[in-house]
Amino acid sequence: MSVFKQALQIAIGLVVFGLSMVTNVLPWDSRLELIRVLQFTATIVLLFGVLRAHPQHLDKFMLFWMVITSVCFIAMLYAGLLHLCHGHSSLYILLPWSSAAFMAPLLNVIYNHYVDLTVGAEETNTEVLQTKLSSSYEAKGPLNMT
Repeated sequence: MSVFKQALQIAIGLVVFGLSMVTNVLPWDSRLELIRVLQFTATIVLLFGVLRAHPQHLDKFMLFWMVITSVCFIAMLYAGLLHLCHGHSSLYILLPWSSAAFMAPLLNVIYNHYVDLTVGAEETNTEVLQTKLSSSYEAKGPLNMT
């Protein structure tokens, strides 16, 4: 993996974690606290996957991060909706929604890296398999049918 992609994935993981921590200014809610802890865990897992894990396992770490970040994204939308329904200040409504709006394209970037990583590996494996199969079925010489 290129150094640029690695640095980009690290930066996105940290930015998304920062966006989830923005909800600390909202009135305390145990569900949001759980979401922040999950996002922290997912960020640590992504950092380990990018920096230390064997390249063969990076896609699993990225998938874990994407699942937790998707849950965090939905929780941000839900938190804004709850504050809207309860008639709270517009700050309590716009803060989680704007965090979710910044989170969505970053999640998409990591998803595209995940697809490149997994589909690219599958295409390479398919090409190798096709090469092995075609070479084993090639004619070895003229057949004598006498």
